[in-house]
Amino acid sequence: MKLSNILSWGTLAALAVVLAACDPELYDENALGLPPAPEDVTFAYTYDVDNPNIVYFTNTSEGSFIAKWDLGNGSSSEGKEVTGAYPLRGDYTVTLTIYTSTGSASNSQVVNIAETNAAMLNTPEFLLLTGGPDQLEGKTWVIDSTRVGHMGVGPAGSLTPEYWQAPPLDKVGLGLYDDEMTFKLINFAYDLNNHGNMFVNGAHAADVGGIAGGGDQKVNYNPPANMNWSLVNQNGTLVLNISNGGTIGFYTGVSTYQVLTLEENELFIRFLDSKNPDLAWYHRLIPKGYTPPPPPDLGTRLPVNFETAAPTFDAFGGSSYAVIDNPDPSGINTSNKVGQTVHGFEPWAGIVTGLEDPLDFSVRNAFKMKVWSPVTGVAKFKIESSANPNVNIEVDVDMTTTNQWDELVFDFAGAESGVYDRIALFFDFGGPEGNTFYFDDIEQVAVAPALSAAVLTGGGTKAWRLKPVAGALSVGPARGSGEWFAVSAGDITGLRACWFDDEYIFQTGGTYVYDAKGVVFAEAYMGVPDGCTPEADLPANAQAWGSGTHSFSFTSGNDVEPDKITVTGTGAFIALPKAFNGGEYGAAPPATNGSVTYEVLNYINDGSSETLIITIDISAGEVGGAWWTFTLEAVQ
Repeated sequence: MKLSNILSWGTLAALAVVLAACDPELYDENALGLPPAPEDVTFAYTYDVDNPNIVYFTNTSEGSFIAKWDLGNGSSSEGKEVTGAYPLRGDYTVTLTIYTSTGSASNSQVVNIAETNAAMLNTPEFLLLTGGPDQLEGKTWVIDSTRVGHMGVGPAGSLTPEYWQAPPLDKVGLGLYDDEMTFKLINFAYDLNNHGNMFVNGAHAADVGGIAGGGDQKVNYNPPANMNWSLVNQNGTLVLNISNGGTIGFYTGVSTYQVLTLEENELFIRFLDSKNPDLAWYHRLIPKGYTPPPPPDLGTRLPVNFETAAPTFDAFGGSSYAVIDNPDPSGINTSNKVGQTVHGFEPWAGIVTGLEDPLDFSVRNAFKMKVWSPVTGVAKFKIESSANPNVNIEVDVDMTTTNQWDELVFDFAGAESGVYDRIALFFDFGGPEGNTFYFDDIEQVAVAPALSAAVLTGGGTKAWRLKPVAGALSVGPARGSGEWFAVSAGDITGLRACWFDDEYIFQTGGTYVYDAKGVVFAEAYMGVPDGCTPEADLPANAQAWGSGTHSFSFTSGNDVEPDKITVTGTGAFIALPKAFNGGEYGAAPPATNGSVTYEVLNYINDGSSETLIITIDISAGEVGGAWWTFTLEAVQ
């Protein structure tokens, strides 16, 4: 059962509770002048006529305030009237707390439930966890040791193990895979059979008889007796608690587990580390004796590395493929695992893998791959369509470094997005049989192909304009993002049509000309209403944002910094007048003889057209987090 499908029943120490809260009462400042006292807090309750395990509570305190309830069963609520469900007999301490502008006060009463109502225990989550009332011995769960991600870790602020996921059987012999966790509905008992030892986080080892400073380790340990479990729905989050210091799986000093997935054959939990608040750990469990089906092959996910799940490559032409320990962890690649392929007897021998998603080249137009080669030769990177292998693109790069790791870049500028969903790799294409090659860290990257001042000016004068496509102007929290705003297709011929004929002209010698064609797209910060406005109608202090001649410079990038274009002059800009480095204009006039620098995000020349994508950081202090991005095309 996914968490989103779980009923709104909270349970604590064998309780399942249905909550029905009214809107909270709001405090009236004139109602009370002094802080409330406990004797000011009163409430009454009645049992449901047909089911005395359902109790109705009414706040009878005088005045207006916020009323919050602790129903004594692990559940809470707000409002004048609330309802609690108590499946098991026993005494429950219910506490009402009222909050006013001058303070708060609480009062409690003990509510007695005379008999257990077994029907109220028949909840889906109880049945899935324990096997239900007919399974007296309970349901025993074990770590799903043969599945990738049966153990993992990620940041405490996330719900995914993005730092690391354990490969199958990664912790053999460490006292984890033989643990048996049994949950019983009878008395809500929890039994842990750990066969006398448990797998412990290194920071906690000394606390349970292990070796301090010895890293994660197996420790001799007998679990506590008389443990119970409870299941609590806390604001939509299902939480599993083990009493008396009990644990599940890897020991990190906690006994509380967030349930991310609860199904008949899967329990996926998340738990914190009492000594490292920055981490969250994960376990995937299955019922003892259950054989899970093999996971579906969804294709290889980019980027490719071999540290966790081994991506699937099929060899052809007599080649072989394997994942091995890095034979030369040095230089630019010190990772533990890498891919290995041995060249087959065919000159075109190689390996191929299907991708989880078709390739998107809209921003990332190239691939990088680390290669260890014993010989010089050609590395060929091929992308193709699984629907039609004849639809493909091949890029060759020379391998010039031998017997050490090197990084190769394969430029696919101009490739169409959404077409290619398979990649094939050929090492020493056309070479002999038998050479062994290692590869790692295949990732799609953005590489600006050969943009220069000469390309920008065309060797003389070249005009650029906004490309008439949706998203040609966009702004968001990252380079290339349109999360906050992006022009629509309708803007091109509608509200912002005049924007798309403006020309930004670069000339040899560093001259930059802005030609608005007589009409600019003006905005309120210029002192006029938003819309296409004749240049002559701009206020005097905003005239500099109209057509004019300025200067520019081009700075070539490197492995660290991108190419950059800087325009200089009063009112000089590309595409959007209000954007400058570190902010946006809120009013005219523009800075006198100011400079604005744009990063080149991508440049594509497909032989028939040129596209230039630039971006500017407008965040205060230019610390990232707010970027305008503009897509231009060369005027033909």
